Amino acid sequence: MSIGKTLVSGTFEIAVENTAEKITASSTLLSAAVIRAAEGNGAVVHVGPPATVGATSFALKAGESVNLDIIDIARFGVYGKAKDKIEFLGLAAV
Repeated sequence: MSIGKTLVSGTFEIAVENTAEKITASSTLLSAAVIRAAEGNGAVVHVGPPATVGATSFALKAGESVNLDIIDIARFGVYGKAKDKIEFLGLAAV
């Protein structure tokens, strides 16, 4: 794997409450990635693999984050309250 050289960031808003949703369908390999629950969220956001993410998955309260060495952002899902958001930032290998 090459070292990430391009900074990539984004925001994902949960559209359907309590339904597993993929952050994106586009495969983007990120290194040194941070996934954060937005400060203004009204509830806990759960994160994990899109096929299994749900109410018992890894929970992030508003403003909390998780750091990951390497992740394909297309293999990341969220579950929570409609209109709540997660933000991500990482280096893409280009």
